[in-house]
Amino acid sequence: MPEPSVLRWINKQPPARLFTTTITQGEVLYGIRVLADGRRRSRLWDAARQIFAEDFAGQVLSFDADAADMYAEIASSRRSAGR
Repeated sequence: MPEPSVLRWINKQPPARLFTTTITQGEVLYGIRVLADGRRRSRLWDAARQIFAEDFAGQVLSFDADAADMYAEIASSRRSAGR
C-alpha cells in the first residue's frame, strides 16, 4: 500500500515536474518479474508498464556517466552534512 503522505505530495505536483530514472524503472520491473506467476504479478506488470509509458512518457531520465558523477557528488555532500 502506498504511503499516504507520499501520495498527497505527488498529487500536489504538476505532472510535468515528476521524473524518474531508468534505474528506478529497471528496479520496479525486476521486483515484479521475480514475483510468483499469477494474477497479482500480471496486474502489477501491466500497471507498471502503463505508468512508465503514459504517466512518465518522456520523463524517464537515463542514468549515464554524468548522472553517476552527480549522484556521487550529491550523496557525499549529503552524508557530510549528516543527512
